[in-house]
Parts: sequence; C-alpha cells; structure tokens
Amino acid sequence: MPSLPECAGFALAMAASTVAAASPVPFFREVGSVGVLCAVAAPQDLLDDGRLCGWAAAELAAGMPAGGPAVVALVRNDPRLADPGLLLVTLHARLVPAGPDGPALLALAAGLHRARADLGSPPLFTAPPEALPVPDGTPPEAAVRSALRRLLRTAVADRLPRSP
Repeated sequence: MPSLPECAGFALAMAASTVAAASPVPFFREVGSVGVLCAVAAPQDLLDDGRLCGWAAAELAAGMPAGGPAVVALVRNDPRLADPGLLLVTLHARLVPAGPDGPALLALAAGLHRARADLGSPPLFTAPPEALPVPDGTPPEAAVRSALRRLLRTAVADRLPRSP
C-alpha cells in the first residue's frame, strides 16, 4: 500500500500534468493581434477578398475570448504580416460551379501562420473545411457568416488562452 507522501507526490504530478495540458500550444502564445488574409476563387460580383475578409474579421472578433487580441482584416503585402505578435489566419474560399450531382458549393478552409519560428509549427489539424450549398449561384451572407463562425471558432478562438 502506498504511503501518504507517495500519494501526495502522485496527486501533485497529476495536478501538474493537468495544468500543462490546459496551457496553450506554444504556437498560440504571445498573440498580440489576429490578422485575416483572404483568397477567393469566385467571380468578383459574387464574392471578393475584401467582403469575405470583412465578414471573417467581424465573426472572429465576436467569438474571441474576453480581453483577447484585436482582429484585423489584412490585404496582400500588408506590412503587418511580419509582426511577430500577429497570428495570421489565411482564409481560402472557392466557389465550385453546379454540376449534374448538385448545386454550386462554396468551400471555405483556414490555415494558421506566425512570423516567429521560435513558437514552433501550427497544429497539424486546425479545423475541418466548411462547404455551403449555393443553389442560386450567389452565396447568401447569413450562411457564409455562420460557416465562418464555425470554422474560425474551431481554428482560432477556442485555441487562444482565456483571461482569468
């Protein structure tokens, strides 16, 4: 039968491992801001980089933890891309035309990047892509925003440390 000091040591070890497991992945440490950079493969009159990034930044900002970093929409070659405190979310959208098997689809996927190599690589799996049926050929804003909320909550907002 283990002694009281052995039991106490085991309990402390378990508590320490629980704290370590609750700590953020190094990649998500020291995030001062979150930038969203978009690439859209769709006709400009249906959806463009600026409109998608605006929606994404608004949805991500609304879902961030209290006291979390600011969220900004970025453009290509933005000088803030090199900011070591920036967590960059690349958002890719592609409108797949309708075919014999069904309506058009809008596919959304997110990637994560940091300018700091010392924080390690991003997680291998961030969030599953989202796909929305687009029956009339124009992606409805409400459905796109809902898909962005799900995608960005899983990929970013749920991974950042919470304020105590």
